[in-house]
Amino acid sequence: MKKIISLVLVLVLLFANVSFSFANSENNCKEEIIENADSPTFSPNWKSFAYRATKNWKWFIVKDWVEWNKYDSTYSPTFSPDWKSFAYVAKKDWKWFIVKDWVEIWKEYDSVDSPIFSPDWKSFAYVAKKDWKWFIVKDWVEIWKEYDSVDSPIFSPDWKSFAYVAKKDWKYFIVKDWVEWNKYDRVDSPTFSPDSKSFVYRAGKDWKWFIVKDWVEIWKEYDMVSYPTFSPDSKSFAYEAKKDWKEFIVKDWVELNKYDRVVFPTFSPDWKSFAYLAEKDWKWFIVKDWVELNKYYRVDFLTFSPDWKSFAYSVEKDWKKIIVKQTCWDNIDEQTKVINKDRAIFVKQLILSSSKLKKSWKEKYIKSLDLVIQKQSKEKLKLIYENIWKIKTKYSWTNKDLIDYLEAKIFLELNK
Repeated sequence: MKKIISLVLVLVLLFANVSFSFANSENNCKEEIIENADSPTFSPNWKSFAYRATKNWKWFIVKDWVEWNKYDSTYSPTFSPDWKSFAYVAKKDWKWFIVKDWVEIWKEYDSVDSPIFSPDWKSFAYVAKKDWKWFIVKDWVEIWKEYDSVDSPIFSPDWKSFAYVAKKDWKYFIVKDWVEWNKYDRVDSPTFSPDSKSFVYRAGKDWKWFIVKDWVEIWKEYDMVSYPTFSPDSKSFAYEAKKDWKEFIVKDWVELNKYDRVVFPTFSPDWKSFAYLAEKDWKWFIVKDWVELNKYYRVDFLTFSPDWKSFAYSVEKDWKKIIVKQTCWDNIDEQTKVINKDRAIFVKQLILSSSKLKKSWKEKYIKSLDLVIQKQSKEKLKLIYENIWKIKTKYSWTNKDLIDYLEAKIFLELNK
């Protein structure tokens, strides 16, 4: 009983003169690690998060922390622009098909590529293979042409144009609005600008690669170019290039730093940040706004959330695939609010654990502590809540359940 009275007095003194500071005040970020997973993706309204994961030799999609049906393989989790539909590719019994809104669209294709939605979310398309021929499936209709290969289907942002890459008689070309354009030794990565006014792709001829922008060849003798991409405001443009055994990003026609490898040039949705993956001396890392981040054995995917405050990428560390998800906030109040909500389930469990307190004094103690908490300002409660670990360390002699209840009660007070 003396311990309880002492703790109540200690807490009253703590609330009377709070002098804690926020942890990580210089870096308002929270990082989560998800093992045995890859292909992270955010919904356009940033409220949903999905990825693919593996367990017991089966693959499945995890959406908003819920595991869905298990298959021999899955890939390309994709949200519609209005975030109301969700689709991915799955494999079962050696056949590939689309799962859309958790319904298997069962057709016995030999192969299926990543599904895409039109920007107005009314059209849906993907590439399929059957009887050794490739074709487009658009709005569940097979656009059957006997091409040797088809890939990279894309809608224009104003959804008025549709394009893809096709191959026939050993030559590659762009099919845009069902019209076949110039043929090259190789064609790849067609891309519309966000305002739909420009169209770009990479092409190969005579063992050299170059960019074709608005049907004009931007001729430079690179050993490789790939993945042309625009900034969201359509004013910047970037792609990968290779020359003399070194790779680099070309941004607005300027060659950036050279590395052993570079991939995935990516603009943030507010176009103020730019990032890509790079390799140097057998280590992979993110280059974000010209700063090299942590190095890993392998990094193979990166994405910004639509509100640009979250940034996620897949890495390989200690022989495991993990996702590194970093979230940054404009100010510490916003960070505290988000983190408090994330702790909801955990803290409710702590409240339940308070039932371990002895019945003879539990109600009196809780009532006294509740009164103390209710009299404090939210600012003081935030400081106490974020630094509860200091109380646990300094007053480790007391009953752990009491501190747990303190943490849980403050949480509820902050999130009324």
